[in-house]
Order: sequence, then structure tokens, then C-alpha cells
Amino acid sequence: MPTLEFKTYNNTAFELFRPVPASKMQPDWWKKSKVHTVDKGQVSISLRACPAMHDWLSTGYYIATNRDIHCLYENNEWSSFALPDGENFEGSYASPTHGKSQLMNDNFAFLRGDGSEERPHDAFKFRVAWSVSTPPGYSTLYLDPFLHQNKYYRTWQGTMDTDMFNCLTDNTQVIIYPLVEKSFIIPKNTPVLQIVPYRREQWTASYINLDGSAYINESNESNSA
Repeated sequence: MPTLEFKTYNNTAFELFRPVPASKMQPDWWKKSKVHTVDKGQVSISLRACPAMHDWLSTGYYIATNRDIHCLYENNEWSSFALPDGENFEGSYASPTHGKSQLMNDNFAFLRGDGSEERPHDAFKFRVAWSVSTPPGYSTLYLDPFLHQNKYYRTWQGTMDTDMFNCLTDNTQVIIYPLVEKSFIIPKNTPVLQIVPYRREQWTASYINLDGSAYINESNESNSA
């Protein structure tokens, strides 16, 4: 069985804020939600019963902040900092921003909650206390924590070859895209990364055109999961 290795120089993070399996850090509202609901007088099944949702919420690990991250918006620019806690890791939390030119200027912006396009602006970065290492041939997806949504920011998603780039200067940076134009705080113990390792492989694709009888057979209750 391959081993996902997390490394830190921060004693507090090691003792109190270790990365945890995603299944152990599910949103409270999800854990409290019901499988059966009543909609317009009819009993229906909620997303709580969806195997795909359950599996995704249990996939990989979460890395959470081990202190409050102060995200400042001043003079149309973003920056972030964390107050010292006596650890020798303090200076590693600061990281440069990604200006709009790096983000392709006006070619990308998240949507506002009402569906309208938000004005593009800088993304900013900070470092978490943990780096990730995987065995040769394995990479890692760095994802916005699924269903841990908030109205202030999204975590920028990407892929890291953590079998090669796995020191504290390589894969501990979190890129944050703000959804607001005001300062906010990311509280301590907030999951900011969903870490999903996978094995790099070459794939081919096959394309199959099925006839109507195949659709009927697959739709048959006796053949459906």
C-alpha cells in the first residue's frame, strides 16, 4: 500500500493540527442533514443518500490552518499574515500575491453568488505548515475543500507532482481567490486544502455507440444499482 507522507517543522501543527482523512472532517451541516426530506408534501431523497457525494466527501485528506490567517484588502490589493505563536516557522506563512496579469487579466473571474461575473482581481497566497510527499509515480490533486463552502474565497485548484516537488518551499503554498472586496479572517482549524493522491498513468479511450435495447436493459430495475 503506498504511503502519503506529511512533513512539518511546526510543533503545534504536529501535535494539534495534523492532516486528517476527509471522512473525519465533514461539514457539520452535512452530518446533520437527513436522507429523507419532504418536498411539497411528497417524501423524497436528499443528496445525503448520493453515493458519489459521500465518496467525494471521504476522499483524501484535509489540511487545515493551524492559526488564524488575516486576509487584508487595502488600496485594491490583497495581502495576508498570521500572528506569531512562538514557533520558528513564523516567517514561512508570508507569500507573494498573483497579480491580475498572471491571472490572464480579465479572462478569468469566479462568479458572484447571484451568477453575475465578479471583477477580476489579485489572488494571494500563504503557506500551510505541512508539505506532502508521495512515492515515485504518484501525484496529488490540491482541491478546494468540497462542500466546505464560504462566501469569502475559493482555494485555487491544481496538480502537484509530489514525488518530485515535496519540500516546504514547493507544495505548502495555498493560492486564495477572494470573492469579496473587504478584509476577512480564515479561522484556525479551517480546512483550506483537500489533498487527493493518485497514480500517474497513460490512458486510452474507447467510444461505443449502443442501440436502444441496451438502454432499456440498463434502465431495467433488476439491472440497476
